[in-house]
Amino acid sequence: TISEDYERVYSDFAITSLCNEMEETIQLLSLQSQKDESLSFDKQQSSNVIDLKKMNKVWSTRFDQLPNNPGILLETLRIRSLVTDVTEMKPQWLRFIEVATNSKCVELSQQTLDYLSEKGMKDDPDLHILKAKLLWSQGNDFKSKAIKYLKQNVDESNPNYYFILGKWFQEEGEYKKAREKVSKATLKTAEEYKLWSEINYNLYESNQKVGYLVDSFEASLNGVSLCSQYELIFTLRILSTLFRRGCTDIYKKFTEMYLKIPLHVWIFVLP
Repeated sequence: TISEDYERVYSDFAITSLCNEMEETIQLLSLQSQKDESLSFDKQQSSNVIDLKKMNKVWSTRFDQLPNNPGILLETLRIRSLVTDVTEMKPQWLRFIEVATNSKCVELSQQTLDYLSEKGMKDDPDLHILKAKLLWSQGNDFKSKAIKYLKQNVDESNPNYYFILGKWFQEEGEYKKAREKVSKATLKTAEEYKLWSEINYNLYESNQKVGYLVDSFEASLNGVSLCSQYELIFTLRILSTLFRRGCTDIYKKFTEMYLKIPLHVWIFVLP
C-alpha cells in the first residue's frame, strides 16, 4: 500500500531532507561571507537580513509539513540554529517541545525548555504553558503541580489559560469544572469548539439536560464551519445528534446555522 511504501522509505527520505537543509545552511553562510567588501557594513547587514528572511520563510513552510517525529524535528532545528536565532524560530521550537512531550520524551522536553530559557525566553508565557503541560504528562503525581505551576506563571488573560485547565479537568472526568473554565474563554479555533462540544456532550450524557446537548451541538456546527482536520468528527456528531437526540431546540439551532456549513463536509459521510 501507499502508506507502507511511505513508511519504508521515510528514514532515507528524512536523512536526504536533513542533508538538503545542511546544504542550504552552508550556502547561506557562504553567501554572507562573500558579500562585496565594497559595501558598507550597514548595507551588508541589511542584505544578510533579507537573505535570512527569505530562507526562514521557506524553512517555516517546510517545517509545517514535517511529521510529528521528535528526532527529525530536533535535527532540523539544530541545523537551522546555525544561522537563525531561536527566538525567530519560536513556533517551530514550541511545536517540537509539544511533540516531544506527547511522545513521552520527558528529559528531551525539559532540556529543550532549559535551553530556550537560557536563550532569552525565560519569561515567555508560551514556555511556561509547555512546562505545565510537561508536568501534567508525567502522571497523577505531577498533575496538581502542573495546575499550580500554570496558575502561578501564566496570566488568566492568556487566551490558552482556560482551555488548558478545561482540557485537563475533562481528562479527569470533572466535566462541570471543565465547563466552568472553558466558559470563561472566547472560542475561536476548531480545536476549542471540539473541546467545548465534548465537555457539554459528556455533561448531557451524565444528567440528560437538553441545554448541554444544545451547547454541544452548536459548538459542532461552529467547528465544522471552520474547515479543519476535525471536519469528520464534527459532521458525525452533528448527524448523530440530529437523528438520535433530535428535539425542538436542536432542530431550531440547525435551521439557524446550517447555511454556514461548507457543502463538501457532507461528502465524507455519504454511504
